[in-house]
Formats: sequence, structure tokens, C-alpha cells
Amino acid sequence: MTDNQKKKILLVDDDPIIISVLKTLLSSQYTVIEASNYKTAVQALHENDISLAILDIFLDDDKSGLDVLLEIRRLNNMTPVIMLSNSSDLDTVIKCIKLGACDYIPKGNLDDHNGLMIKINNCFNKELTCRTIRSLEREFDHNHPVVFQSKAIQRILQEVELLEDMNILI
Repeated sequence: MTDNQKKKILLVDDDPIIISVLKTLLSSQYTVIEASNYKTAVQALHENDISLAILDIFLDDDKSGLDVLLEIRRLNNMTPVIMLSNSSDLDTVIKCIKLGACDYIPKGNLDDHNGLMIKINNCFNKELTCRTIRSLEREFDHNHPVVFQSKAIQRILQEVELLEDMNILI
């Protein structure tokens, strides 16, 4: 697979060590785009077709990773997002998921490389499943009108209505 064919992962974290660790882990399979704050993250979103984003919740500037998540949802609702944080506050995790994050990883768990790769693959699989469902829904809506609207079914329903008032022994 060439670099042009690799999926692009946006890493947003104000800690250069976290960026370095994740980039080292991911760069053999993915094109990694780095950002250390909201502004560079949004710029990267506009300049690249991002396949997945890994966002630190708390950034050093006045915007947070949650703001980046909201911008991703505004631009493309299908992009999977994994949130990172040193905090394991349950309310923060719930807020991330409610805003559309696919998963949440405490920074203390980044040494579990297999776990991280599983979470990334799960996010990609979830996105593919959602795209497939939406595509099938569109195809069904456009190519198959609701069954009860077809002329054949309408005729059968009219005949059933005529017969329902009759007292017929079977």
C-alpha cells in the first residue's frame, strides 16, 4: 500500500511526547497528520481527507479537543473519533460519547498498543457499517417504494376489504 492509499489519522495533542509515541506506532500503517492545538487541527481537517481523528480532550489553548470533535461533526458526521485524556472522569467520557466520539482512551493506557489498534479497527469497522447501512437505506428509498404503495398490493388490499365484510365459511 502506498502513502497515497493509506488512511489518514489526525493526532491532536499538546504533548509532543504523546504525538511522538502515537506517530511511531501508527505511521507504518497510516498517514499521520499532527496538530498541537485547535487552530492547526481545524486547518488539517480542511486540507485533508481525514479517516480517523485521535483527540486530546484538554489542549493548552482556549479551545478543547471537544471543540475539534464538534468541528469534525460539522464537516463530516461519519469520521470516527477517539478521545484521549489523562482524566478518567466518567462524566467527561459520557460527554465525549454523546458528542459523537467512537471511543475513549485514558493516556495511561497508550502502552497497550494492541488495544489501541483494536479500538482503531473497531472505529473503522463501525464507520464502514454505518456507511453501508446509509447507502442501503438510500438505495431502498429510491429504488423500492414502500411495498404497500405498489399497484399490485393496493389491488390485493382492496379485494381483502371487500371480502372482510362477507361471512364465508372455510
